[in-house]
Amino acid sequence: MIAVGLLAALAAASTPCPIENARYRMHDNAVTARFRTVDRTSDWPAGVALEVEVSRPERSLWFLPWQGGTNQRTNVAQVRESGSGSADQPIRTDFEMFTTDADFRLDSTVPHAGQMAPAHLFILYLNEYDRSFPRAFLDLVACTPPAVHEPLPAIEFPPAG
Repeated sequence: MIAVGLLAALAAASTPCPIENARYRMHDNAVTARFRTVDRTSDWPAGVALEVEVSRPERSLWFLPWQGGTNQRTNVAQVRESGSGSADQPIRTDFEMFTTDADFRLDSTVPHAGQMAPAHLFILYLNEYDRSFPRAFLDLVACTPPAVHEPLPAIEFPPAG
C-alpha cells in the first residue's frame, strides 16, 4: 500500500501540473495543501494563495507567496481569513519557502497563477512557530482541477511593507 502511494506521488511530481490543480500532502497524511487562485494586487502579484490544511488540530493556514527583496528568497506570508483572529494577533507572519522539482533541485522563483506546480514545498521554521506542524516536505500527489463552484478564499491582504 505504501509503495503504491509512493509511486503515485512520484508520477504526480514528474507530470506537468498547473499550480491551481496541484494537491500536496505530507507523508503522515495529517497535512495537505493546495494553491488557490486569488485576486492580484500591487503588493501581492502572484495571483495564488497557499492553503495548508492540518488535521490535528483541524484548521486551515493561509499563505501568500512573495519574493524576498535583495536576497531573492521565496517567502510566504501567513495571513488570516477575513474576520478571523483578534486585534492582538499579527496580521501576517513571514516564512521562507523552498520549492523544488521532482529531483529536489531548488527553484528560486515565486509560484504564480498559470505556472506549472513545483513537485515539493517546504516552509522553513513553520514547525517552530506552530509545534503541531511537522517538519517535512509537502509532496505533489495529485493534479485535480478545483470544483466548478468552489468559493474563493476570503483572506486578508496586508500591505507588503
